[in-house]
Amino acid sequence: MKGEDIDPTWQDKNHRLLRIRDWSVRGRIAIEAEKEAWNVGVHWHQQGNEYRIRFHGPLASGSAEIVGGPGMVTLRTTDQRHFSAPDPESLLSDMMGWSIPVSGLRYWVLGRPDPKLPIEQLRVDAENRLRSLEQSGWRIRYIDYRDIDDFQLPVWLTLENERLAARIRISAWTLPPHPQAAPGAPPRSVPLSSPRSVPIPTVPTPTPRPMPSIF
Repeated sequence: MKGEDIDPTWQDKNHRLLRIRDWSVRGRIAIEAEKEAWNVGVHWHQQGNEYRIRFHGPLASGSAEIVGGPGMVTLRTTDQRHFSAPDPESLLSDMMGWSIPVSGLRYWVLGRPDPKLPIEQLRVDAENRLRSLEQSGWRIRYIDYRDIDDFQLPVWLTLENERLAARIRISAWTLPPHPQAAPGAPPRSVPLSSPRSVPIPTVPTPTPRPMPSIF
């Protein structure tokens, strides 16, 4: 269904997800673009409109950290070099040779559309969880969810456009303390076992390569 045909029951669930403004995830991203492939660890910490994303390269090839907010993003490497750009997508593309849609993914990883973009296609399951979504030329598919406190949040999703495909597996979610928790309660970190095995179509995968030599 398209944006104007969205079921009101799903809209109610989507509004509940609006309560999650601060969160962290740990996991891995496998990226394929133009016959190249990368497999990197990621730790993403989101606080309102500001974020800190750390990428860990395979085989001790190094790491990089993106720190940003509206209007300015900085990438820092392990040797303390700094690179800046107005948005994370162009910065990743220039410095790492690949780019993921960080601006939209901050919403998609929660299982909801980016509210700033029109919805081209949307499909939900019997539990009113997103199963597929298209926005701004990106096709997002949700393979698996887990119960995280009061929410069902994605732990396995894929996204692709005409130039890039990515598979994201989340190993841990961290949410703020529950509103009814005692003052000073720590954030709720939920480590996850491996996501349930769900058959998906297989495609030829290029040999994974380390992240580029900016490290």
